[in-house]
Amino acid sequence: MTSANATTRSDRRELSQVVIRAERELLARERLAAQLERARTRNAHVESNERMLIQLGR
Repeated sequence: MTSANATTRSDRRELSQVVIRAERELLARERLAAQLERARTRNAHVESNERMLIQLGR
């Protein structure tokens, strides 16, 4: 095997690792975005309930 072939194989392996890391980071970001959206929804419901309780208390 020539040195050029070894370098190309090494480059492909390295590029593959970069792609795998990028995919993992993307999945992590998507999970965090979903968690944030659920938290915002829960927060909106809590605020709505608080407003309702305040109205009932008057």
